[in-house]
Amino acid sequence: PPRPGKVLVLQVDGAMGNLAQAPDVKAEKAREQKKAREKARKAKEAGTPEPDDTGDGASSSFRESLHLVIYRMEDVVRKAVPVPKGQKRGKPKFRSIIMRKQYAAVVNDPPMFAKQINRLARLWDYKAYPVRILLGDGAEKNWTAGQYFEPTIEVLDINHARDHLRECARMLFEAKKAKSWIRRWCKHLEKQGPGALLTHLRELTKQTWSEAQANKLKNLVEYCEENEHRMNYPLFIKLRYPIASGAIEGANSHLFADRCRRTGQQW
Repeated sequence: PPRPGKVLVLQVDGAMGNLAQAPDVKAEKAREQKKAREKARKAKEAGTPEPDDTGDGASSSFRESLHLVIYRMEDVVRKAVPVPKGQKRGKPKFRSIIMRKQYAAVVNDPPMFAKQINRLARLWDYKAYPVRILLGDGAEKNWTAGQYFEPTIEVLDINHARDHLRECARMLFEAKKAKSWIRRWCKHLEKQGPGALLTHLRELTKQTWSEAQANKLKNLVEYCEENEHRMNYPLFIKLRYPIASGAIEGANSHLFADRCRRTGQQW
């Protein structure tokens, strides 16, 4: 790890992968299949209808893997994206590159994930940083495990927040109105924060909706209320803190999903 700087960032995320060949997963499936076969045998002897589950595929072999990446903000550089030949030059675009980082993954073992966070945090001498940022997608287990990092600031990934807005809008409104609503409030969330959005959502709950629409809207309000302190994006942008977990999302794709989600490939 490099010398301590001013800002240390920890990004966390999860992904599902095929662990069919893992000994513990194979043993678990074998137990479930044995139990299902025994249940079917007893049903047959009693003359009752056999259960639908005969033990041939008692449960999925997919399990969650939890991932984290740790780095200093001092090691993040912005690089201009070149304009393709023949394309009109507009507003310059940039992408962030992390020059030095450390990555870890824990497969099918949530308690070990917390230990890995604590181990890497101590290895990077996290207490020497005045600002420690924990960036995640809103899953409660990530925030809980991240407490071993003792973050001073928690940030909700803005792309996941926008996804929740899109899903709700598409259920509440017809296509054209949903599109304009999404554009307006996604932009407002980034520029102004969650205050006005929450007020607007609470007003919407007073209108008449179907049961499914009302539940979706209620879930979005609760999601925003729980994460309101993690959605102060105008301040985060002003301080040049990260608001998107692209680093860990990309690592998930390249280091885990490509090994576990293609035909014949498993962890």
